[in-house]
Amino acid sequence: MKNITDSRGTAKVVNEIFKGMIGVSPAFRQAWPSQEEMTNAKHQWTLALQEAGVSDLNAIKWAMKKLRSINSPFPPNPAQFIEWCNPSYEDMGLVGVSDAYEQVKSSLWMHESEIFSKERSDIIRKILDGDDSFKANIVINDKAIWMAINMTGLPLFYAGLVTYDDFKKNYSFIAAEVFKGKSINEINYQLPSPDKIEAVSYT
Repeated sequence: MKNITDSRGTAKVVNEIFKGMIGVSPAFRQAWPSQEEMTNAKHQWTLALQEAGVSDLNAIKWAMKKLRSINSPFPPNPAQFIEWCNPSYEDMGLVGVSDAYEQVKSSLWMHESEIFSKERSDIIRKILDGDDSFKANIVINDKAIWMAINMTGLPLFYAGLVTYDDFKKNYSFIAAEVFKGKSINEINYQLPSPDKIEAVSYT
């Protein structure tokens, strides 16, 4: 099941959320001193998730991941949890789309001569070969950026010619796949057909 389809499903998910919160929030008894208060809280949580339109189990998983990373003995309120259901690029191990595009346009990706640097080429080659010797976020960011460029059909050494709109569309697609729980190496995409690739002047 990837989506919650009814109130019964939401209530079932809320029960699992509460199990997770109890496991990581030692002060949960201060929030819900009695079983009656916990039962009422679960009802309110069910209503809050429904009213906020939270129906994607992937969103719940990201919120639970955020919950486990928060250094607090107290459980969150429904509004906090719902906010966590919408992870940022950074929450997913990616840099923001504007920062990623800046990297494309900067010396991090391009030499002054617009030629793809050997150092960066070596990093990308290792990433594509599945080398795990880099920190996870570096691997994710580099490959996500590489994929967003590659999806335009342009050679990497012409990355500086990729428009922001094209990059944003591709990078957003990659982020959406990560949101679904796919690792960066599990994402499949299609290259544009040759007639869809804008001509590039090599002079």
